[in-house]
Amino acid sequence: PSPLHPLTPSPPHPLAAALLFALSPFALWYAQDAKVYSLLMLAVALEIWALLRALKCPGRRSWLILAAVSLASLFVHRLALLPVAGAALAYAIVWPTTDDRPHTSGSVVLPIAIYEPRNRRTAGHWFRGSAVQPNGDVETKRPTSGAWWSVVGGRWSARRIAVALLALALAAAGVAGTILAVRGESRGAGGHIPAGPLQALWLTFARFSLDRWPGDIDTYLGLPLVVWLLPSALLTLWGLGLLVRDALTRQAGAIAILCMTCVPLALLTLALALMAVPIYEARYATAAFPAWVLLLAYPFTSRPKTNDQRPKIGFSYLGPWPLVLGLWPLVGLVILVNALILFQPNKGLFSGDPIKEQWREAVTYLARQVHPDDLIIVHPYYVSPLWDYYAPRVTPDPLPQPVIFPIFAHGDCTQNFPDPAQELDCIRRRYNEPFFNQVAFGKKRSLLLIAPDHAKTVDPPPTPADRYGWVGLRFQYSSDERTWPCGGTGDAYIGVEVMCQSYPSTFNSRGRGQVPQPAIPLDATFGGELRLRGFSLDLFGGVARPGGTLPVTLYWEAAAPPTRDYQMFLHLCRDCALPPLASDDDSPPLHGYAPAGKTTTWRVADPVHDERAVALPADLRPGRYTLLLGVYPQGDPSEQARLPVVSATQVLGGTRLVLGKIEIGQP
Repeated sequence: PSPLHPLTPSPPHPLAAALLFALSPFALWYAQDAKVYSLLMLAVALEIWALLRALKCPGRRSWLILAAVSLASLFVHRLALLPVAGAALAYAIVWPTTDDRPHTSGSVVLPIAIYEPRNRRTAGHWFRGSAVQPNGDVETKRPTSGAWWSVVGGRWSARRIAVALLALALAAAGVAGTILAVRGESRGAGGHIPAGPLQALWLTFARFSLDRWPGDIDTYLGLPLVVWLLPSALLTLWGLGLLVRDALTRQAGAIAILCMTCVPLALLTLALALMAVPIYEARYATAAFPAWVLLLAYPFTSRPKTNDQRPKIGFSYLGPWPLVLGLWPLVGLVILVNALILFQPNKGLFSGDPIKEQWREAVTYLARQVHPDDLIIVHPYYVSPLWDYYAPRVTPDPLPQPVIFPIFAHGDCTQNFPDPAQELDCIRRRYNEPFFNQVAFGKKRSLLLIAPDHAKTVDPPPTPADRYGWVGLRFQYSSDERTWPCGGTGDAYIGVEVMCQSYPSTFNSRGRGQVPQPAIPLDATFGGELRLRGFSLDLFGGVARPGGTLPVTLYWEAAAPPTRDYQMFLHLCRDCALPPLASDDDSPPLHGYAPAGKTTTWRVADPVHDERAVALPADLRPGRYTLLLGVYPQGDPSEQARLPVVSATQVLGGTRLVLGKIEIGQP
């Protein structure tokens, strides 16, 4: 029942709109996106609610709520200018005038939308301008003319003209902001589609309906694209036809929804038309999506006229059976299509296949590698909330605070230098020397968490063949900068990578740094070729925790020219005659990346430091454990192939060096 009348069943349009929005692949995709577009859709939905509320119950409080919601939406994203312009235009069109007053004496005028019926006598007049007579009858106002001018007619006062000019100014600002945003992104980011205005409208409808580019859904399950789009197309045309019909009769709610749907899309197409090279992405149209969902649900507001004033109970409020049989099955088809899209193999959000940026996996990988004294860089700046969200959820260890670059946060190089060459020069001058040198000073290793496609928007690649901008290229070509590449994820994760570079001596841009030294000196020779100078145990907060990691740095040098490339292992055991309870991933030094990762390239007495981490199981019991180190030729992990160890320190079985005892604390 309606909350406004205990015997009046709730109208079906809110349920239909809620179902269509909640089960939309487009909305669900952006709900799991790192950017603010889902928040933008929420802000626009609240703005539509505030606009309809203000039209229904005009007053200072209602308009202040609308103004506050609209202002807040502008701080979410600049694209919010587009629906704010639509709201201003809607108010200018439905501005109450003297022509709207009924000529029947003694009537109470409701010249605005009735969003939720208060009783059955007004239930058939949602979104209608009506007059309630003293005897309780409802008289629906009709315009004196059927022409479109009747929608915007009436006396144009100075205040009404001011609102119309405000809508025009907001529209101009929205178009300009869209052009600037797209121009900045198009120079660096990939994934954009060159599309003119008409093609953009077609792509927007396809993405709103299916969250797919047309080529990604055609022939899915053997069905052509038109079959997949047909339910949404029918519902869109049905709702649009009713909205236009009701807007021509000056029904305020219909005008408001039309403006909130059409104005953002029209301004977006205008922006594309004004661009030298029109670049389209579906996210640019998110500001129109909430109103489009209301457009789909609008046919449910049409109800038959009747003189029966008795309260209706049951399903009679759904309207005539032809309407019910036509609408609900159509909505059911839309929901069925949405479900099939969501579970589409390799593309559907619920298919089980990796399709979105794998931030959890990338942050987990980095958390399993990082040491407390590492420099962590998150790039670009606006993805740092993902690190803040996932880092404490994938490990109990207090990880180092990452660094983001304010030069890119401000985006001043991209904004102030339209020429790409000048922009790159600005990035090098302002970023390369002052900031990186400052944050990397004294570090012996740096880890980069980068989203390449996002980073291109603020750190564009210098040439079309490059995948990264300045930050990524610094890590990609570490070996060309007299630093050591030390691993990374490559293309293992969708949309995000981890890159690593190690410094032979602590980083110092003004001269030679210091060669890192072990905290625990130790002398051990493996196979007469590799000499361990010692190790460091760098615990997070001084405690090793179950579910966290055990960061260990090994300090090596070649005792004789190595004849083979070797791999190392770290084992944690309590009864070392049994399989280890925890271990690192057996790997060469620096994960095998040349030059330092290949032991055959080591020169005698040249120091090498190798950062490793042992992942501790979450169910590991607290207590004292033994940490062991072993070495074997790459590709042959058998016990017989392990290198014999010569050391004054304890050695188990002749091949496993005891590094020491480790205390595992409470979870």
